[in-house]
Amino acid sequence: FRADEQWIPALQQALPVVCKPNQQPSMQFAKLTLSQSFSHYLLPLTLTVIGLIPLFFWVTGRTTQFFPPFATILSGLFILFSAILAAAKQKSNLKFYSITSDIDTKTKNIIVRDILRKYKWTFIANKHNFIQAEGFGFNDKFDLRTWSEFITITIDKDSIKINSICNPNDFLPQAITSFGKNKQNISDFEKIFFENLEHNQ
Repeated sequence: FRADEQWIPALQQALPVVCKPNQQPSMQFAKLTLSQSFSHYLLPLTLTVIGLIPLFFWVTGRTTQFFPPFATILSGLFILFSAILAAAKQKSNLKFYSITSDIDTKTKNIIVRDILRKYKWTFIANKHNFIQAEGFGFNDKFDLRTWSEFITITIDKDSIKINSICNPNDFLPQAITSFGKNKQNISDFEKIFFENLEHNQ
């Protein structure tokens, strides 16, 4: 048979579509508490304070021969620019990724919670269609890329939105990059979700 036979599109339309793996960036962002936001943005905040110090010395006329006015201004502006980039990166890290699935929300809720429990994630918020949890990924392999991750999941009628960042509840300051660990969490979750969905059918 030829691949472009007319009966193929008709057959595809006739078959029920249960879910479609389609991980796409969303325009929505995960929300954090005040303390979590402070931890998440600690690095850009620290850089801002450091960048303001040389500008303070310049404004008050306390520059020295080792740090003349031009060098003082330049160093301060460079650090402040780095702070802006770091803040933008941390904001981008809060972006949700949307996984398309048109199964009912009750089933999605059950599967999502089963997955998190199986991989020993600790629930921080466990509400209807909204979950936040902290853990160490979706495999049993030891991984030094982050010390802990924080995942936010919202369940909608036709999709699951997921975000993974370095855990803002930890004492240690937030990292700008997880060396791909948080993206891997999202990909692993999507794969496991559809595997569980197929198993439950």
